[in-house]
Amino acid sequence: MLNRGVHAAARGGNLEMVRELLGECSDVLALRDANGATLLHAAAGRGQVEVVKDLVSSFDIVTSKDKQGNTSLHVAAYRGHLPVIEALIIANPSCVSLINYNGDTFLHMAVAGFRTPGFRRLDRQMELMKQLICGTILDIRDIINIRNNEGSTTLHMAVIGNIHSNLVELLMTAPSVNLNIRDSDGMTALDLLTQHPESASSKLLIRRLLFAGGIANLKDRRTRSVIVSHLKTKGIGSSPGTSFKINDAEILLCSGVGSARTSSSST
Repeated sequence: MLNRGVHAAARGGNLEMVRELLGECSDVLALRDANGATLLHAAAGRGQVEVVKDLVSSFDIVTSKDKQGNTSLHVAAYRGHLPVIEALIIANPSCVSLINYNGDTFLHMAVAGFRTPGFRRLDRQMELMKQLICGTILDIRDIINIRNNEGSTTLHMAVIGNIHSNLVELLMTAPSVNLNIRDSDGMTALDLLTQHPESASSKLLIRRLLFAGGIANLKDRRTRSVIVSHLKTKGIGSSPGTSFKINDAEILLCSGVGSARTSSSST
């Protein structure tokens, strides 16, 4: 009864009741739900920042993991609770580098949060990402390019499934982001984008990744044809070093992409 009661109080943000119930407990880490979540997980998942602050100031609990290896920071990031994330990082700055059993950092989980429905939730998630990328909370350079067990960075995750164009463009501006890291299947973010059904948003993102220095696996026939098609079209604006009499598509074709296409179509 104590376990269920104190978890309910933590989720509900009832700090006085949490304190009262914990007065009877000698081991706060033993108070877990069926998924292995601690009281800090429970409070962090509901955005109960005052309960979170009290727990981290009273117990060594920030790095505790549930059965999936998620810390409370992972949970708060997935739910988009910026004040909770700030409180957890202040309490233990090293927790930003912790990964779950899938190899995900809390930044991976913040991106995963975009897959949940609801406009209000997406707005909250985008505001969280803006604050993380701008560097006011932490130095994002240490974790922006970390790959999980599938080899995916946060940028890979952002282009998988439903594309959130604003999120992808935001990640492209992150300090030290590497656009060309390959996942476990040898795919860059640009490769993954070319696998999507063509849409206005995917076409725009492909162009922007190309102009930002994104590379793709030109040995793949479908990827090659998509890239050449985009290079033949006019870009989103002229940039220094891009205005030449011979366009990029012709250069690529002359350097072997075109001949590869011809040989592929003749077989």
